[in-house]
Amino acid sequence: MSLTMRALRVGQMSVKSVSCYAAAQMPVFARYHTPYNYHSPAKPKNLWEGLWNCDSTNLHEKIFHYSQLTAAVLLPVSFVLAPSSICVPIDYVLCVLYPLHGCIGMSHVWSDYTGPHVGKALKIFDLIVSLLAIFGLVYLNATSDGLTATIKQLWRPKIQDKRD
Repeated sequence: MSLTMRALRVGQMSVKSVSCYAAAQMPVFARYHTPYNYHSPAKPKNLWEGLWNCDSTNLHEKIFHYSQLTAAVLLPVSFVLAPSSICVPIDYVLCVLYPLHGCIGMSHVWSDYTGPHVGKALKIFDLIVSLLAIFGLVYLNATSDGLTATIKQLWRPKIQDKRD
């Protein structure tokens, strides 16, 4: 048993000091920023600041968590309703929901595990990739069968030629 765990068991160290000790021993896992405070009243001043700091505002945290729940509900519904016209609005919601959820989630990763200069570059890159993904998925919905029908085609059996 290590000295740290023995001290924790005896009661000489708190759990918080053990986690700080572990972060000091393994600097790869040390966070650059403090963990998010869910009760902070931070509000973005404009759209750009909101997109740039999307890992530190209450609004974006709520969007992140509710988009996860919405996707968990809408994805099975869209697969059941896939060939119908009821699925079209669900597909458009999913086309915006997935890149938005990914952008906010990766912003958490960039701010927690990269330095300040690399994190800024990765946030810009992630924002550009997310916007391109939204435009690409909306284009897929507008010009093709839709997002869900396209995904369902991956599991359909291949049609063989009758000419052979």
